[in-house]
Amino acid sequence: MEENKNENFPKIFTEDYSLYPYEKARTYIIAYEYSPLHSHDFIEFFYVLRGTSGHFNNGQKQIIKPGDSFLFPLGVSHQFVLSDNNFIHRDIIFRKNFFKSICDFYQPGLYEKFVQGQHAFYASISSHRISQFEFFGSRLHKFDQSQDRKEYENMLASLVVALLLERGSDKATSHKNPDWLNQLITMLSTAENFNIPLANILKHFDYAPQYIMRIFKKNTGLTLTEFFNNQKLLQAHFLLENSNLPIKAIAQQCGFHDVIYFYHCYKREFEESPKQTRLRIDEKIVKSSAK
Repeated sequence: MEENKNENFPKIFTEDYSLYPYEKARTYIIAYEYSPLHSHDFIEFFYVLRGTSGHFNNGQKQIIKPGDSFLFPLGVSHQFVLSDNNFIHRDIIFRKNFFKSICDFYQPGLYEKFVQGQHAFYASISSHRISQFEFFGSRLHKFDQSQDRKEYENMLASLVVALLLERGSDKATSHKNPDWLNQLITMLSTAENFNIPLANILKHFDYAPQYIMRIFKKNTGLTLTEFFNNQKLLQAHFLLENSNLPIKAIAQQCGFHDVIYFYHCYKREFEESPKQTRLRIDEKIVKSSAK
């Protein structure tokens, strides 16, 4: 896997980008400025958490943004180019036979229909759905060979299969947000804005705060405060796993100036303290270095 080349962004800690023998699924949070054209021998699903990036898929270039998601069959190539400083996406990979078994459980023949298309499936997913993926994805990191791990693997695969089923039944996989709402979501997802009061951000828009709050909740399933705090906590989680910054500095950088409150919010979201996250990653680095 390419290492992030942007010096202003924390480097990504990576293990071999593959599945261990006991794994049916694995997930990473990744930042890219550039990646070569590549394909994999596993099923790959990713969605954008923050920022924008150029993305080549099936010979076509597009700009991808928060909420954009792609599901790739085996052997289909894609590439990230010229990501901005804020670009982060979650990648979830599945063994072929495991993913096929989940597809067959919900609808026999679904996997074959997906593969016969021989191109990436695209969907724009809501913030609420991203929160579901993040809930199970962040927890998958914490388990090795255990029943809990199997449950999280099954849930992640089921969430992806739900997207395929929705398209197959002609249900809408996305809704079009107004341009101002997409702009607001981008602003709330940009790390440089995490120390700006929410009220000041809303002043950029020619609508009453109450109207903005109502439309935001209707279209994303989250309140403005919930979404903003989620983005801050995702950035904190990312920095804890991929930088050597002290925990207090990370909290302040992510807009939490009360460290005790930061610990409370972080543990509620990720079911471990910031210190436990840092220790878990340090243990992985030691184990990886010992191989």
